[in-house]
Amino acid sequence: MKKLIYSLLIIALLATQSHAQQVFEEAVARAAGQTLKKAGAWIIALCIASGGVAVLAKDLEKEEAVYALQFQIDPEAIRRERPFGGANVFPVLIAQRTKPWVGFPTQYVIPEIFYNYTGGTIIWTFKLPKIPAGGSISVVILDDHSDVSRTWNNIIEKRWVTQLNPQTRMTRGIEANGFTGDKLQLLDPSITITGQKTLCKYSVTRPDTWFAREWHTEGSLVDGANREIGTVRFSQVTNK
Repeated sequence: MKKLIYSLLIIALLATQSHAQQVFEEAVARAAGQTLKKAGAWIIALCIASGGVAVLAKDLEKEEAVYALQFQIDPEAIRRERPFGGANVFPVLIAQRTKPWVGFPTQYVIPEIFYNYTGGTIIWTFKLPKIPAGGSISVVILDDHSDVSRTWNNIIEKRWVTQLNPQTRMTRGIEANGFTGDKLQLLDPSITITGQKTLCKYSVTRPDTWFAREWHTEGSLVDGANREIGTVRFSQVTNK
């Protein structure tokens, strides 16, 4: 692992040169290989430090920010919920200002779904309106139990996405009206996600970083019985 870190740091320095963005991406892929998923947010942070901020920020609108979510769930916890096959996981992010009446939209579905998940690291990069300092954040990992892919095909067809590099793409979170029974209603009235169940969640207060463009948190994912069943890292990696 040390050799990998040294190699990537050298690559990061090279990436500051005018011709080096493509070299950097290709070299990370070669040097990291499967370690890309294991290193997760560290790799993303390295990309940021080496000049990737410009790539991430170029499509941001005013008061938007780019976030990176990395998590890993214990395979045994997945088997408790899904004795046969894997889970179809997708995240919902609930962000709340310290004063709810200010009007900050609170719930966003990240328009990605990972089918047949049985454990291992997943990383998503997405953009949302900036979460204010001191606001409460909940990352909820849901399992879509419906057997119909039509809804998710519709979501994926309509979503905004840009490819950051061969390994990473960025999507825009989709505002949701919230949970109603076993349904999750998106702001688009034509799209309702049904059949989902909560696997686990992570709650944290957004750190106050003054004028910094990035901040990072990490902790444990807990299930409905408050058991720790996984780990999570949630970061703001740049803003506008």
